[in-house]
Amino acid sequence: MATVDTLKAYEILIGADMPDKQARALVAIVTELQESRLTEVASKADIAALRSDLKELENRMIGLEVRMTGLETGMGDLEARLDGKLANLEARMEARIERVKFDLLKWIIPLLIGQGAFIITILKLLQ
Repeated sequence: MATVDTLKAYEILIGADMPDKQARALVAIVTELQESRLTEVASKADIAALRSDLKELENRMIGLEVRMTGLETGMGDLEARLDGKLANLEARMEARIERVKFDLLKWIIPLLIGQGAFIITILKLLQ
């Protein structure tokens, strides 16, 4: 950033017939403004530190992406295992339901036949 040559500025102001006190005050104000602006300007060290921080953040992001990929792979494996377990459970439940159906039919059919025979016997006895 360019700096103001205060002596030269003072001489220009005096050469323009500005009173000494006013010229000194104006040069002091310009100098103070310039110094306050210099604190707002980033130095090479500031820029280097910022680049270093950005590089560190980039490395962290890469690490997070790697971890996310690992998690996604793990989730896929977990999903496949759960699908297998659910299919196994479904097959076992269907087999159990079939056994229960068979057991019900095994008891209901003889009961219906017996009930039919009982009704026929009662009807024959009542005739």
